[in-house]
Amino acid sequence: MAKFILTSRFIKNPAFANAGKLLQYMATRDGVEKLPRGIDNKPATKQQEKLINSITKKFPETKQSIEFEDYENAPTKANASEFLSYFEENYADKIEDMKTLVRYYAERPGVEKLGSHGLFSQTDDKINLDEVADEVSNHDGVVWTHVLSLHREDAERLGYNNAKAWKNLVRRNVAAIAEAHKIDPDDLQWYAAFHNTGHHPHIHLMVYSKSGQGYLTNKGIELLRSRFGKGMRTILLPKGTLHVLKERKKHAVTEWIFPSLLTPEQPTAPNSAYQRLKVILQNAGLPDIRFHDLRHTFATHALSNGVDAKTLSGILGHTNASFTLDTYTHVTTDMQKNASAVVGDFMEELFGSDLQPWQNGEKQDKEPFVCAKTDDGKAESS
Repeated sequence: MAKFILTSRFIKNPAFANAGKLLQYMATRDGVEKLPRGIDNKPATKQQEKLINSITKKFPETKQSIEFEDYENAPTKANASEFLSYFEENYADKIEDMKTLVRYYAERPGVEKLGSHGLFSQTDDKINLDEVADEVSNHDGVVWTHVLSLHREDAERLGYNNAKAWKNLVRRNVAAIAEAHKIDPDDLQWYAAFHNTGHHPHIHLMVYSKSGQGYLTNKGIELLRSRFGKGMRTILLPKGTLHVLKERKKHAVTEWIFPSLLTPEQPTAPNSAYQRLKVILQNAGLPDIRFHDLRHTFATHALSNGVDAKTLSGILGHTNASFTLDTYTHVTTDMQKNASAVVGDFMEELFGSDLQPWQNGEKQDKEPFVCAKTDDGKAESS
């Protein structure tokens, strides 16, 4: 499984810290110096070493970053540059005003721009960078900033080497983001930008509540790490399902297998499957259920038909098999009853229906099983 890295910080007083400039810096930084090809593996310069030592002393938590881990294992110019870029991105509010950081997120070299900048959010509506920066800067609640990254090889293998893939990943996990930050989904606001850096493609994610509510605990951070990591899992589909999807792909008018009917260049609305399910249930005269209940139905049948809990937990995206078993205790209870019946039948076959053939000095109902050797040394039973 890919190693998914999440680092999180918060800005307690965005107005005082000028959080809008953080957003602009996040979107627009100018003049990042890139190392030319052919010297990446040369040793880090004395100036780089001195600067990194100063940073790690003042901010010891930066030693937990994968960029520092790479630098520590191989202190080259390239790895030193990656670490310094990481520090500048994650601690820019310590060294620059907030609006500058916001602009860096959206416009720095390496960011994949979606128009004049690289910011994206929940919808594809045009984002006015200056307006958003002012909105964040004047926010009177807490603003959380996260960096979500992958190693280059994992990003290439899983297809997370472009803004579109990351945008879809964040949008799929909006409910988890709201839950982790203790924010009502309708009250949630977030912005992000994808940076396609050499070693670790990543996104900067800024999260806050419109009303100023919410809080983030270590448990919430673990929830984010788990949900985003599981969002990148690979799921094997049955051959029949694959065949149907491939046929739809062949005749698709756009890149989407399920495009919007009115705007084919966009995917179908997320709630279209839910609405279609309601029509099917009504036409078939079946009880009204939630779309999510189909997931529970699948899991129940999978367990009942012998799929082991570890495999099923991976398919469902659960953190561990114990959570799967706890969630579907009604199924595992039936499985235990079935197992008990199998063992009971086996015991009765061996010892009889009373299961007490040798107790209290009673005579056995059946002749004992005897195994002896014949003259030629072969075993003979009776």
